[in-house]
Amino acid sequence: MKLNYIFKDLDKVIVKHIIPLLKRYKIFAIYGPLGVGKTTLIKLLFKHCGITQIVTSPTFNYFNCYKGKGEVTFYHFDLYKIQSQDEFIAYGFDELLYKNKSYVFIEWPEVIESLLENKEIKSEVCKIFLEYDQSIYTKRFMVVKDIII
Repeated sequence: MKLNYIFKDLDKVIVKHIIPLLKRYKIFAIYGPLGVGKTTLIKLLFKHCGITQIVTSPTFNYFNCYKGKGEVTFYHFDLYKIQSQDEFIAYGFDELLYKNKSYVFIEWPEVIESLLENKEIKSEVCKIFLEYDQSIYTKRFMVVKDIII
């Protein structure tokens, strides 16, 4: 199913449309051009999930780990600097895709697309595509182009 949203209030979109997806999916691949708001979306989502730690972009260390309520762990990946799927696997990051009691949010997931298509986890992957609204010249107005579920 593909859902399209144009929004000004990212908090409302997260609460109404994305948080309910946590009941069904554990891996969220977030696509979009540089500066569109991938990290902003993840920061706000984590806030709504009860993460009290400061959420930062993991661009330089590839991923950050946050503890949620109970035993739930949230992993936030930024794969912008990962050159290949083999590099991702060599670092052992692929193992986190299979962990119980965890959610994985991936910025720039294109490099591991075939891993996300693996039959063992494919049904647990939600793809979110962000883009700028070209009619309104500001990145505060984003389009969740497709939430593929």
